[in-house]
Amino acid sequence: MLSADELLALFVDVAVGVRRALDGVDDWHRLGDRAGQYGIDLTADEVALAMLDDAGVGVLSEESGLRHGDAEIVVVL
Repeated sequence: MLSADELLALFVDVAVGVRRALDGVDDWHRLGDRAGQYGIDLTADEVALAMLDDAGVGVLSEESGLRHGDAEIVVVL
């Protein structure tokens, strides 16, 4: 299990990763697949999921649902 410090460092890394990915987005108004969903939502979700999956934590995401819900730690995006 991740310590509190490791978990905090993971969250910082995810935030930085998402920010970098969003820096490359030119069209912030492009719609996603669902009403109220934007391309930036999908970009942020993709980056965060990849990093959180690598860390071995579960994720409950507004954009993509529940992944690895049986993990000891489940992060809500």
